[in-house]
Amino acid sequence: MQKTIYNFLRDYGFFFLVCSAACFGVRLHGMFWDTVQLAGKHGYWYYDTDFQHFLLPVSLDSGHPPLFGLYLAAMWSLLGKSLMVSHFAILPFTCISIYAIGELGRYFLDKRWWYAPTVLLLDPTFAAQNVLVSPDALLVAFFLTSVFAIVKQKRFLLAFSCTLLALISMRGMMCVATLYFFYSYHRIFYTSTASFRWVQLIKYFLPFSIATLLAGAFLLYHYLETGWIGYHADSPWAASFEKVNIEGFFKNILLLGWRILDFGRIFEVVICVVLWIIARKTLDVKISLLFVLLFWSFVFLVPSTLLHKSLSAHRYLLPIFVCIHLITLRLLVVKFQHRVIGFYLFLLVNIGFLTGNLWKYDKFTAQGWDASLAHLPYYSLREQAIEYLDEKGIPLEKVGTVFPEVGARKFRALNDREDGFKQADLQSDNYIFYATTMNDFSNETLMLLEKDWKVEKTWKKFGIEVILYQRP
Repeated sequence: MQKTIYNFLRDYGFFFLVCSAACFGVRLHGMFWDTVQLAGKHGYWYYDTDFQHFLLPVSLDSGHPPLFGLYLAAMWSLLGKSLMVSHFAILPFTCISIYAIGELGRYFLDKRWWYAPTVLLLDPTFAAQNVLVSPDALLVAFFLTSVFAIVKQKRFLLAFSCTLLALISMRGMMCVATLYFFYSYHRIFYTSTASFRWVQLIKYFLPFSIATLLAGAFLLYHYLETGWIGYHADSPWAASFEKVNIEGFFKNILLLGWRILDFGRIFEVVICVVLWIIARKTLDVKISLLFVLLFWSFVFLVPSTLLHKSLSAHRYLLPIFVCIHLITLRLLVVKFQHRVIGFYLFLLVNIGFLTGNLWKYDKFTAQGWDASLAHLPYYSLREQAIEYLDEKGIPLEKVGTVFPEVGARKFRALNDREDGFKQADLQSDNYIFYATTMNDFSNETLMLLEKDWKVEKTWKKFGIEVILYQRP
């Protein structure tokens, strides 16, 4: 027992220490981007109503199972409602992700297993979602645990992790479908000695049955209570679900490619493609397994991105990013039996990820600010700006802005402060709060602010800028 604990701490202690240090470093960071809704508002609803309701009110309901909001509210009830509690509530799932991909590394990479948790930890989007209070931290943890359970043939663990995955979000449900087809392929072509029969697909569905029943029960109950699934015409997110035309479809294909290459991923993708071309005639079964997992991830996660107007966030692709990591690293291990060249390419992948956090586009180009660590300086700048407004006696309700800062401060800082910025209206507002981390100011509005409005105060830090504009 002592030896097992020693080996575990020896292998994963450093990774867990880094995760814990990162969590401690961001412990006072408020909610940001979608976490304002998914963590702040959802958590507040269940906390304030003392868990009397299961479904969220229409104004907050985005159609997903409410497990994450319930979890946060429960943690606040036990440990106190604070930003620190919220961030440390995410830490266990970050560590689960690191452990699960480490064990997958042992399966796919042998002695160089530690490549896998290193790359995942440095992945800008994984890192960003895990320093935010984000349900996608849980989604990745359960997805990786499920993949680990499949390759290690742990059906109880697979059933358990898939059940939690299905209760995180509708994307979690799509991931469960991905895992079912991957599991079926693994059992049919990798572990089974019997000839394939279609009836086996029913047998292989068993570990996914509880997840499917619970997901189906939730969707049915939600429909009976609300009359809709996913979104409705009056939903605040209805515009995101708007179907695109042919031109929009091909534009989304380009956007998807950009997301896959963004924030330094281009280094990994180029290395992966080149290695695949070189080694494609000598690929082994484990590489095939990973390509099957990647294929089904694309089948279930990508269509919504291509067919709808605004469902292309980087975080939606995290399971795909994980597959690309494992494929790239497996190709490195298979192609370069001698470690030197493979290690240098491994370093290049990690350098790409580290420098990817420094990628910032100009203010006229929308950027996924919750998909890399580039947004980290914003929190202190936001607090400085609010302190300035308080000192000047300028009510926040008199200051216009856009997503993600519109609304009560309590949903961002968990401080019960009811006041907050209003939706920007340049025709009536005397003050505008602008930050580099906002995408919803149109290019025309930005040019108008720069040309006609007075800069009351500017705050800058590491390439992030916050500007308080005043009507001249």
